[in-house]
Amino acid sequence: MKTVMTAERRVPLLADVDVLVVGGTCAGVSAALASAKAGRSVFLVNGAAYLGDDVCGPMRLWLEPGETPRSELARALFAQTPVAPAHVKWTLENALVQANVDFMLGCLPIDVLRGEGGGLAGVVVANRSGSQAVRARVVIDATRRARVARLAGGRFTPYPPGIHRFERIVIGGEPGAAACVKPELIGQVDYAGKVYKAYRYTLEIEMPDDSPRSFMRAERIVRDATWQEGQAVTSEWIWEIPADAVRCKARVEGEWPGADAVELDAFRPEGFDCLMVAGAMADLSPQAKKMMSRVTEGIECGARLGELAARLAAAKAASPACARKETKTERVPGDVREAPRAPGMTARMGKDCVVVAAGGLPVLAEADVVVAGGGTSGAPAGIAAARAGSSALVIESTHGLGGLGTLGMISRHWYGNVCGFAEEVDCSVG
Repeated sequence: MKTVMTAERRVPLLADVDVLVVGGTCAGVSAALASAKAGRSVFLVNGAAYLGDDVCGPMRLWLEPGETPRSELARALFAQTPVAPAHVKWTLENALVQANVDFMLGCLPIDVLRGEGGGLAGVVVANRSGSQAVRARVVIDATRRARVARLAGGRFTPYPPGIHRFERIVIGGEPGAAACVKPELIGQVDYAGKVYKAYRYTLEIEMPDDSPRSFMRAERIVRDATWQEGQAVTSEWIWEIPADAVRCKARVEGEWPGADAVELDAFRPEGFDCLMVAGAMADLSPQAKKMMSRVTEGIECGARLGELAARLAAAKAASPACARKETKTERVPGDVREAPRAPGMTARMGKDCVVVAAGGLPVLAEADVVVAGGGTSGAPAGIAAARAGSSALVIESTHGLGGLGTLGMISRHWYGNVCGFAEEVDCSVG
């Protein structure tokens, strides 16, 4: 893999806590609440702009057959089903606020901090204000694909190439008679004052690997196959039970023993004393992964992991932290530096900084034209550049292209002005 050099820089310290939770899933929030209840200082960051993305993103608004909420948090979330996404988001946020747990949304982990002995000591995150560091004694990785464990150098079982099963929820409209995939009618949803039928599509797709390109290709295939006229809202992204896992200190074989009995070392990656994986990327059998993917089981496991994190944090002394990049790959010309911050920005984030040593940033792709943002202007810009003969790459932080015209649901043209590329898009979807 090629890399571009990054200069040494000082990154503002956003927080210095006992326990850092990366990921705003129900399991992640449950872990944060448990650590805070045990008297530890806790900070939570999430890449999405809201909490509960494991429920709201794939629209998993129903409990599975036999699934019963046991904890106070689970009962509050699923007081009735199907649960409203806004209710999930508010319930989780309110729970953190009441527990005095600080959190920040729209933050993606991009690097890890190392302590004096080389152990994990926190995470570097990126958001619209640049990058910041969070120093922590214990880190709980509640991201969908165990992003922190990957950044830290954790070992993973291979993602098996071949057929993978994905699900997508479509609410509203009716499946077309000629649809290649027949969905399952799973219930009704009250959305924007109207009652719609809800369908679950299940598709089997060939996956060569677990690269971003492969997942984006699968996303496009599923979206094309599940579109139905009159649909009101759909899953933000496709969902699957992970086929790979982080290699942990223990492994759960066979059937799921239950959240109350499962060995917690199956959620603790090998080689790390103060890192946990709160989710189905843990070292579990396929049967156990299926059960762990249930929201209620995730909440119960998250609470136990949060309690364990509190005990580990109490026993661990704080140490200075820095970000290190040890990259032995082909270097290409270029230099990556932190953008200048607005006056007062560092002061608002805290006067302390963490030194990020010079190193290498992996090269994701090479293109003639790079468009940052795939909204109503960015996506057409990338298409136009490609049509003109240039290689083009569009980078978008949300789960879809089109910006306000798609995700923002502002689909009417200003005074009916339909011409040029707008006319082409209208004709292609109409």
